[in-house]
Amino acid sequence: MKNNILKKIIIYLFTFFWMAIIFYFSSQTAAVSTDTSNSFTALLLRAIGITPTVELIEGLRSIIRTLAHFGIFGILGV
Repeated sequence: MKNNILKKIIIYLFTFFWMAIIFYFSSQTAAVSTDTSNSFTALLLRAIGITPTVELIEGLRSIIRTLAHFGIFGILGV
């Protein structure tokens, strides 16, 4: 019985924590959000061995942002 209650509390805490993360990212200005996306894209490109260029980062920005939205809300949905 106590394990069930503990599991529910942990799930609720994680859910509220994740909602706070979504709120934090949603409250960023467009400039900050773009900088975050660009930095993450450059980091990802370096991790797979590709030298990031401005053109490449700008070309991938839309894909990265879409995947980020699906990912962050997908985790909340689970």
